[in-house]
Amino acid sequence: MHKLLSTALGIYHGLKSYQIIERFIIVYSISIDTIIQKTLKSVSEFSEENPGSPEEKQELDAACRAMVEIFRKSILVIMNSARPPGASGKIRHNSWESLQEYAKRLKENK
Repeated sequence: MHKLLSTALGIYHGLKSYQIIERFIIVYSISIDTIIQKTLKSVSEFSEENPGSPEEKQELDAACRAMVEIFRKSILVIMNSARPPGASGKIRHNSWESLQEYAKRLKENK
């Protein structure tokens, strides 16, 4: 009986710890995304101020957008694939927007 209770408490503690870590990862990922967007905006503004062909500027803008999308999708894939077996239920965040809303709620509740 003691071993069963100990195992159950261990699983519960592990899942709660995972949820806490997941919250921090979400908030930091949103913060990093903001930094990436500001940096890429600066790069874009710099390219507009300097001479270059319109095609080069379009390519740079497309590359910047692609970098942001790759970062966001990578975070979602990593978070969803790293879920512990006990947390395997409905995936909470299947889009970046839902992740942003969740992070916003977390920040408001502090």
